[in-house]
Amino acid sequence: MLRPIIVLCTFSIIGDAQSLPEPATLKITSPASGVLVHPGQTVDIEAMVSGPYSLVAINESLGVIIPGERSLSSPPYRFLVRVPAVIRPQPYAITAQLYAPDGRINPVVASDTITLDVEPAAPPQNLRIKDNYYPLRFPVGDGRDLYVEGTFGLDELNLNDSTLTTYKTEPPGIVSVSKGQLKGLAPGSAEVTVSHQGLQASISVTVVGDALMITSPPTGTVVHAGQELSVEVSTSGGPFDRVSVLLAPSMSAGAELELNSRPYWSAFTVPKSAPIGPSNILAVGKAASVPLPVYSLPVSIDIERSDAPQSLFTSYDRLGASTWVGGREQIEVYGKYPDSPRVNLSRSNLVRE
Repeated sequence: MLRPIIVLCTFSIIGDAQSLPEPATLKITSPASGVLVHPGQTVDIEAMVSGPYSLVAINESLGVIIPGERSLSSPPYRFLVRVPAVIRPQPYAITAQLYAPDGRINPVVASDTITLDVEPAAPPQNLRIKDNYYPLRFPVGDGRDLYVEGTFGLDELNLNDSTLTTYKTEPPGIVSVSKGQLKGLAPGSAEVTVSHQGLQASISVTVVGDALMITSPPTGTVVHAGQELSVEVSTSGGPFDRVSVLLAPSMSAGAELELNSRPYWSAFTVPKSAPIGPSNILAVGKAASVPLPVYSLPVSIDIERSDAPQSLFTSYDRLGASTWVGGREQIEVYGKYPDSPRVNLSRSNLVRE
């Protein structure tokens, strides 16, 4: 019987109530979130601050419109931002942050975010769906990505995330699509139509009923490093000419299943080097009806040592852990074993803090 491992660690909190930041607010007052802007346009971004702090910086999440960070140390907080002349049409998040530059671990005391909806001023000359990346034939529950492109002069721009791009499937219920991402709902064929500023492009999609499902072991099964694990897989559709079981995330330590019996069965040895804690196993097969592999839903297993550690230690044993009020620290837990002086047990379900 496996017993819980108890870990004791000294943790210090540095600071007192005086180290907390004083009340302050930050608000982007102009432009309104979601405003439509065009490539090449200059946008005036204004912010308002209340409280004792005065350092304001703005940045853009993808680093496309604002490559780095711009800051002002005193009001008025007005930033002129020029949208690049060639840019992928989509919403971009602009964030303003108010800093307390007094040596704090996390100096941000307030923030506000808006989006700029960047769209070309004129519609594209033509619209197309690129389907050469993935064959649009896949199982129920699986999916593919569409690549919607528009021609703007000499530039081909991806329009998947444009707020002016809409998607329609006919008949409904076969496949869903959102921002260019397809997902199979039921076996059958459907036509996907993409519209953008009066232009349309269509493509056919086929969803098949081929599927794999791991029926054994059940979720949460405890296994030991070095142990042989038996796996059963049921199928629908097919036929499958090859089915394997893999240990994720390394996608290794698997084995091909016996295809002459149902349910398909296989066994593989859990590597002694496998990380301790939850891991996933999944089945992957090659069916004749689809060009790409078919994956099952993952099943979580719990990999643990079969023996108890000789001793425990943490990443802070020598110095002790410390943080500021409101701060966070990650503590790693290790065990010493006869065959290994340092086994990471941080994700083990047997560790109790």
